[in-house]
Amino acid sequence: MRKKKENMRVYVLMLSKEFPKDHPKAGQPTRFRCKFLMGRKFSEACTWACSYDGTENTRRSCSRNAIVEDGKLWNFPKIHTIRTNLERWMKIMQRVQEGKALISVRQWKGRPYEKGNVQVEIARLGKDDGVGLQTLSVMEYTDADDGIKRAVFCIDGKPMPMLTLKQIAENDGLTVEDWKAWFTGMTFDKPLPIIHFTSFRYGGQEG
Repeated sequence: MRKKKENMRVYVLMLSKEFPKDHPKAGQPTRFRCKFLMGRKFSEACTWACSYDGTENTRRSCSRNAIVEDGKLWNFPKIHTIRTNLERWMKIMQRVQEGKALISVRQWKGRPYEKGNVQVEIARLGKDDGVGLQTLSVMEYTDADDGIKRAVFCIDGKPMPMLTLKQIAENDGLTVEDWKAWFTGMTFDKPLPIIHFTSFRYGGQEG
């Protein structure tokens, strides 16, 4: 008699379709779906600057002409997302790495939680897709040479002086300005989980 396979647990991770209401770009498309696909290399079309807003799975508006917003290119891939609730995501990622769970990356088809609205799955990621978790925190210190207070980003508790906000923001699919506005009021004194969609890791180690 064959044993029944253990049911694979699926955890939902939502990508915002629009900038939130308290953001300067409130209501404008984030294009996270397209940027996620760029990062996963699911679509060669998206290696070009793309104005696709993620509304439907089959339509894209891509060209060789760079799409510019506020005078800056936006077409960089989204290879991770930064969340809260580290303990929860560590448990989820452990199950994923053990082959017991999958992460379902989704977007709302219309407005979030609107009556009759549905979630649209973009992709399911498992342990063989490069997904992983690192922690992001900020360490403040006083420079011994000039006495000026400074801060450095830490990954998994390790200070990384060469890691810039620009790198973190663009890997998150945002410009520095948009990233700052998105995380206004967020404190980094306690580690936040970085959910990686690819095998890229800060510090060079692969997942």
